[in-house]
Amino acid sequence: MNKLVFKIFTFSFLFLIFSAVFLLAEGSEVESGPAEPDSTDIILPEMYLEIEDLTIEEIDAVIPDDDSVMFLSIETTLPEPEQIKIPAEAFAVDSLKVPGSSEENNADNNTSFYCEGTIGGGTSANITGDINLYHIGQQPDFRLRYFHDGYDGFAGNQAGMGFSSREELIEAEADYTGDALSLKGLLSYNELEDGLQGQADYFTLTRRIADLSTEASWYIVDKLNLSGNLGAGYTGYQLNSLSPLSYNSLDLLPEVVLTYGTEKINFGGQINYKFDWELDNSFNQDLGAGLFFNADFSQYFRIATNAGILWNNFNNFYVPFDIELSGTGSIFDYSVSGGYKCFYYDITELWDIFPAAAGPAVEEALGELPLTRGWFAEGEFTLNPLDILSLFVNADFSYYENAIKPTDSLLTGFNSFSSVDSVCLTLGTGFLWDITNLVSLNMSWSSQILEDMDWYKPRHSLSLGADFISPNEKFGLSGDLAFNIYDEEQTWYYNDWVPVIGFEGYFRISPGFVISLSVDDVLAGVLSSGRHLWGNYLDMGTVAQLKVKISL
Repeated sequence: MNKLVFKIFTFSFLFLIFSAVFLLAEGSEVESGPAEPDSTDIILPEMYLEIEDLTIEEIDAVIPDDDSVMFLSIETTLPEPEQIKIPAEAFAVDSLKVPGSSEENNADNNTSFYCEGTIGGGTSANITGDINLYHIGQQPDFRLRYFHDGYDGFAGNQAGMGFSSREELIEAEADYTGDALSLKGLLSYNELEDGLQGQADYFTLTRRIADLSTEASWYIVDKLNLSGNLGAGYTGYQLNSLSPLSYNSLDLLPEVVLTYGTEKINFGGQINYKFDWELDNSFNQDLGAGLFFNADFSQYFRIATNAGILWNNFNNFYVPFDIELSGTGSIFDYSVSGGYKCFYYDITELWDIFPAAAGPAVEEALGELPLTRGWFAEGEFTLNPLDILSLFVNADFSYYENAIKPTDSLLTGFNSFSSVDSVCLTLGTGFLWDITNLVSLNMSWSSQILEDMDWYKPRHSLSLGADFISPNEKFGLSGDLAFNIYDEEQTWYYNDWVPVIGFEGYFRISPGFVISLSVDDVLAGVLSSGRHLWGNYLDMGTVAQLKVKISL
């Protein structure tokens, strides 16, 4: 390195001296006058540049440990499911805008009206209709429905002979959902009229059932919800003749529920009250309070529990409770529940089974119905070994004090009731098999194996069903078979020993236009005395219906 510096310094010094001499010589010639130089060649001394070897053989460095390196870390907390609220407006669907129509004029409201109607008719002077109107989008959403289905002259009898049946239904439902408050309401009126087929001293029996149900739910703070339900109902029962008889009752059922928690785990309490007033007679009232706990620990294990206190007419004290365990696996589902319950038989449910229940003595019979109470346990296990096959088994056990047992009265044509203790065990099994995407089969079997039984169900029951859908879904066909066997003590029922077979097929002309044809109880005609419903009363027998369904 020193040699290099010295040579560079020497070269620079000589170059400066040479330049100075050249300038001085040039300056002197200017003063004495220009002179032509003898030669213009410049001879520079030889120069040598030497660079030492700078090759680096080894480098030493320290790399920090993994624990000393700081990586960027981000942590976040996911919201609870109930904190994620999607407004109803997000689901609004714009209706078809026809120029000049009200839909086009109201398009900015982001609301939609839908209409679905079914009309038809059939044998036994049948006329049926079902009309539904929907309003979806702008709050509140609502639905209106009117349904009618009537027959006169079935089971091989002429019209006007008391072999008739008619049902009318009107429903109105509204739903409002806000950020913290939701409201629901349902109002319905149902009228059913059955001819007494000459079995009694009255022409027809008319049942009128009106229900009002309202529900309000308020999220007070995060995870804390307060809800209230108010139900009110009217039940009317009228025997029509020259001297009609009627029975009327009113029900009032308020309830308040306080819930804390998430969809996974929640608990709370409730208070409910029931007031049943039989007009011009007596009344019953119940006051209940309870606690509940629900936990979804995993898909394999969920638990739901309820326990409470019941004051019947504020005199008798009971402690009903129930617990349910359930779960879902990759190829199975299960549910097991049990407990102690207290309840009154709902007269409207009894009338669905026995329209002529109690007859003229209905007030006395219903006024004497005691509180039914006892133990119950039930379970169901479903196995899905294949995506197309589902198998299930179930079992129901109950022991009730003051169970209500129907009794027949062939002299008056009406049924009455008595109070008995009942022990019942029912076992069942079945399957659902989707053979292809177009064809499926299903079967179920149940049997009551103890001496006592559920008086409102057959001793043994078998049902079979099959469904077929065409590849383009324009055509479909289904069939079902039901075979019921009743016990000797169930004298109010009648064993026909002939299964009930029915068919239904449809053809979809367009997405909103469907025609269907159904035939119920195909084999009823082979019974010389007709198909019995209960006692000496006959069922409709073979009935065919043609329907047209339109959706707009």
